[in-house]
Amino acid sequence: MVSKLYKALLLALLLAVVTTGIVYAEEETQNSKARFFGEITNVDPSLSTFSLSTCSGEELRFSVTERTRFYSREGSIQSLEDLSAGMKAAVSAIRDDENNWIALVVAAGEVGDFKDIQRYHGIISAVDVAGRTFSLEIEEGHIQQLIVGDRTRYRSRYGSITDLEDLEVGMVAHVIAIESENQVSTALIILAGLPDEKPERFRVFGQITQVIPGQDKFELETRSGDIFTFHVIDRTKFRSRDSSINGIHDLKKGMYALVIGIQDTEGSSIALAVAAADLEDKPALSRVDVRALGKISSLDERSFTLETRGQGTLTFHVDGSTIYKSRDGSITSFEDLQIGMVAVVGGKQLGNGDLKAVVVGAMLPRSEGVGLPDQRSAGELPLGELRSN
Repeated sequence: MVSKLYKALLLALLLAVVTTGIVYAEEETQNSKARFFGEITNVDPSLSTFSLSTCSGEELRFSVTERTRFYSREGSIQSLEDLSAGMKAAVSAIRDDENNWIALVVAAGEVGDFKDIQRYHGIISAVDVAGRTFSLEIEEGHIQQLIVGDRTRYRSRYGSITDLEDLEVGMVAHVIAIESENQVSTALIILAGLPDEKPERFRVFGQITQVIPGQDKFELETRSGDIFTFHVIDRTKFRSRDSSINGIHDLKKGMYALVIGIQDTEGSSIALAVAAADLEDKPALSRVDVRALGKISSLDERSFTLETRGQGTLTFHVDGSTIYKSRDGSITSFEDLQIGMVAVVGGKQLGNGDLKAVVVGAMLPRSEGVGLPDQRSAGELPLGELRSN
């Protein structure tokens, strides 16, 4: 029960962080915001700081300035002095010139304060704009009516839903609500979209030519000379070989990147995943024509065969220049490869139609019977400059 309340609290706190209309124009042109969730472990008003133990186990310290905004369910938290150890909090922050975290928004509260938070998931069956209500069919034959108010916030894939009148019958919706005094549930957060709102993903590999953190976008030039402008959103995932790239502010002109993207309803390219490598990897990356992910199905004297999902069966030849990588450093040569290993391969097309492996990143599957990896498991492969997620 505590776990459910904790998750509900974080979602409610997220409301204050992601939907508050506060603009830090000057800072955001130089820095990208980051968001953290966890438990406050220490508050030091004399230093204007507090510490947060995040959900991932990190211990972070944040400085508070006169521009830091505080939010809580009943408005009881107005300043640093109102925070206390043990509170759950969502923090939106940026780094200063000395690499310290500066809190922009702090939304905090106790788990017990949110015991009446409710969650509903279903299909919208009716919308009454005049009455400020909508109905959600949460299971066959059961309709839940909800009301909206000034505190209600709307979320959608492309930001196209901003008010009750944007909701449509047939949309899928996830609602976080709270019971009002009249026992009618009031929606706090509405995440909605059409059931078939799943745009096709595409992949682009090239060199970053421009990065504009203040506008959350960067440009990528492919080998053929095509220029792509990608926009970064909250759920964009960043990957690199040494885990040094965690956001758009870590991207640099000249880096090579593999981007998984989608197009929004207005035709803009949205980056879902960015796997980037610095200039030091340029010699190897510049020789890559083919990138493949799959499972090694056979090994010959100087070649191996990869079974992939989307590219079929590919055979790669190796030579003395082939580079081998693994997460734990155990794979350093062709002799270390094994049948059944999951591998990411960067290859070069030879004139006779054969493929030469330029870079091979491999790992053993977690357990027997594991099939080809999905994008989440592929993200754990050691080849940061080639992996997709």
